[in-house]
Amino acid sequence: MPRQAYRQIEILLKEHEFWGNFRTEKQGDNLEIRFQLIMSILQYYRVHGNFAQYETLIMDQEKNSSLTDFIDIFNPEQYAHWHYEKVLHAIYSLDFNLMQKELNDWKENSNLPYWESKRASFYIELGDIKLAKSILENALRALRKQINLKVNTKNINLISQEGIILLILLRVEEYIKFSLPKDSKDIHTQVPENQRTLGQEMSHQIVYQQQHVLRNTNTQQFSSKAFQKRLDALQEWKSDLRVHLELYTAALDQPPIFSQYTNFEPAFDLAEVIDSSTYNAQDTNDILGVQFMLFLEETGIPYRIQAFTYDQNTVIGAVKRINCFHPWWSIITVLRIGDPQNINIRFDRENLASLSVNSINEIVKLSIKSLEWCDTNFGENHPLLDASLPVRLAHIVPELLSRLCTKCSHELQEKILDALLRLYHSKNKIYYRGVRNLIKRLIVSWSKDKSQKLVQNLFEFPEVGNSELINLGFIDPFALFQGKISSDLPDISQKIEQILQDCFSEKIELRMRSLSKAYQLFNANLLNEEQTKLFGKSLWINSSSDIPKNTGFYECLFISLPYPEGVLPEQAFKNYVQKTKFPVNDQSLDNADPTNLLSNILGGSKTLFTNEGVDWSVEESLEILIRLLEWWNTDKRILDDPPINVFQEILVRTLFNRFQYFSQILSDIVLPRFTISNITADYKECIRVLLEELKKYGVPYHDASVASIPLFPEKKEEILKELLSNAFSNNLDEIDKAFRGICIALRLEQQGKIELGNHDLLKPMIDCIQWRRIPGMLSAMQFIKFIVQEMSDKLDKPKLDAVLMGLDKLFEDTSDIRNQSIPAYKDRFTLRFFGMQLAAVLFKQYYKNRPDIPNEIKCWQKISQSQNEFWDIKNQWDIDT
Repeated sequence: MPRQAYRQIEILLKEHEFWGNFRTEKQGDNLEIRFQLIMSILQYYRVHGNFAQYETLIMDQEKNSSLTDFIDIFNPEQYAHWHYEKVLHAIYSLDFNLMQKELNDWKENSNLPYWESKRASFYIELGDIKLAKSILENALRALRKQINLKVNTKNINLISQEGIILLILLRVEEYIKFSLPKDSKDIHTQVPENQRTLGQEMSHQIVYQQQHVLRNTNTQQFSSKAFQKRLDALQEWKSDLRVHLELYTAALDQPPIFSQYTNFEPAFDLAEVIDSSTYNAQDTNDILGVQFMLFLEETGIPYRIQAFTYDQNTVIGAVKRINCFHPWWSIITVLRIGDPQNINIRFDRENLASLSVNSINEIVKLSIKSLEWCDTNFGENHPLLDASLPVRLAHIVPELLSRLCTKCSHELQEKILDALLRLYHSKNKIYYRGVRNLIKRLIVSWSKDKSQKLVQNLFEFPEVGNSELINLGFIDPFALFQGKISSDLPDISQKIEQILQDCFSEKIELRMRSLSKAYQLFNANLLNEEQTKLFGKSLWINSSSDIPKNTGFYECLFISLPYPEGVLPEQAFKNYVQKTKFPVNDQSLDNADPTNLLSNILGGSKTLFTNEGVDWSVEESLEILIRLLEWWNTDKRILDDPPINVFQEILVRTLFNRFQYFSQILSDIVLPRFTISNITADYKECIRVLLEELKKYGVPYHDASVASIPLFPEKKEEILKELLSNAFSNNLDEIDKAFRGICIALRLEQQGKIELGNHDLLKPMIDCIQWRRIPGMLSAMQFIKFIVQEMSDKLDKPKLDAVLMGLDKLFEDTSDIRNQSIPAYKDRFTLRFFGMQLAAVLFKQYYKNRPDIPNEIKCWQKISQSQNEFWDIKNQWDIDT
């Protein structure tokens, strides 16, 4: 029914003094019709999340009267219907304390089996299977007494109710049957209680709970076989709901289909041929999705009983279809399912962008409130098998908050941080999921000012030493903090001193955790001079000439960290590189990660793209080259023959991934240190052959080829021509490698090692940005950002104007989420993120101290203060300026 129709019915009811009429009307059709209309309107407001209008309808403020005041004149069915609606309202408003109160107030009445089955379904959702089973069995007994009274007739209404109760009872019996262990005694006695690990203790809890269910369940009077047989018999009267569910499943398990219609109409102007209009329409199953959700609500059939799922996939199929029309209904259903994998249905970037900050704030408040309820209502079941409503919410709400915090207000971000702190102090941490994402996204969403204010709160989080909890995401929040603090924080000196003392601990796990936190403190400028020296001493306490072990840090990181007197970090890093083997396939490697050495060489060396790190001499670079050649000549034979089985295919793919590092070391570190005068003809020939073989085997070689131009100036034109050709390719990998090669060429020209002449190497990048060419646009913006920061003289006014034009159009394309010029909405937000970064860098480099800021930059600067923009996007302006 349209919204206007519901509103008109509500107005008519109020105009006719329906509050008083509840008292004056006698029980009969008029009162029943009036009651059903009110229930229908309440349902409409509930599923749309209009809780203010919901409360207004049931509460007459002028007369200080509520619909609850008339419960005493409701007949038994109206009484049950009223409580059913109130429980659903509590669930939809995420007020689970109210849900429990309403359930407690709902008095048992076995003479209403239809409503009793619905009441039992709520207890199933809460995980109280024993109570739900008792309610259902009592309802079934009462129902069959009523059926037996009608000897010569078949009451379809009663038989339909029996079909509902039988189906729910059948599922309860299946859960009880299949959740019992075959040999519970062995699990119980296998390990002494005082020697059990956390996982073994959980197994003991499973057995205890399942034995408890077994002892307290009457399995003699009713059986699943009898239920199935009776349901088969009910098919004659179309009261076997299994058939209905199968039909819904067949339709809704398939993904939604969107069709496109195009109408062509003759144009009035003779110069024009036709006018066309295009319409997008969803398939007819969107109506079926609403019907299925109403079917579940009307019957009370649970789609999940603890860890056993029945109609969950069908429910998800329905949610996908009603998502656009009934967003709050979709939200609540996703939360009740409790599977974080389904959260994208409603809480992806596109849907969040369409929500106002006020709407997101309201969802945040309700979500935090639901977490508080969860923590006091977990049952005694195993956390991995318990799927009661508190557990399901604990699984999904932290992930939900991790997405909402990217757009909610600053005040609500503080409340989320407080809720996160409560989770860390909770005794039930094992139940929660998505905590790591919540920490990471919350901290990233802080602006500079907010970081300055809230970073002190991170010291209030307790240490979580249990590795299983760390795997669940309960890590030290400070380990994810990336900001820099501009002033000292009060009252943290003792905490810092304790952290630095723990850095000297002989307990490896404690030492590694403390070093990680000390590193973040160092990066955030929170260590004074004396504390910095102490941190450096703790790093190198067990070593003076080799890179320290058991720190959790990459070897290349020590070059940028403090160190005590007498230690030479650069020499220690060079010793590490010389001693460590390259990941040759037929050699046993000492390090666990075969690419660890390669990434460390790139991360710890001065390259064409970085000015910090170890500066390798020509002799040292030649030694690295010799080792690279030995590696290549050993492993290239594996690439000669096509893989004949899956294991060889995996090996070849692994080698290609390693050789990408190989090529980058050549281009960024080794080749730029050679000139014609400092390398012999033999090694020059080895380099030439190596580059040809890289090309032959399909290993990325373009950046290495460009870096070799000083050695092979006669090939410059050929190399640059091929580079430009790949830059205009449609293959994203080729474009990215070509853009990287262009930056290498520009850097070599800046260093005076080559001359580019009339080659306009920046044109492919500029064109990608100016004309918003999606394959390569993201890569182009990142490389242009590097050029602006490191080689701003390469970007003359015409090129700069072209970049500004592209940024202006990109701003328009990504501002409207309905704009289809960038098809994938995820790409729109990613491009907006990097567009903001580039705009901030251009502002800092060219316009920060000038009054004539171009409008193309102003528009990006404006959204950095926009309330409705994602924090992680608009914070890029703060980070870069």
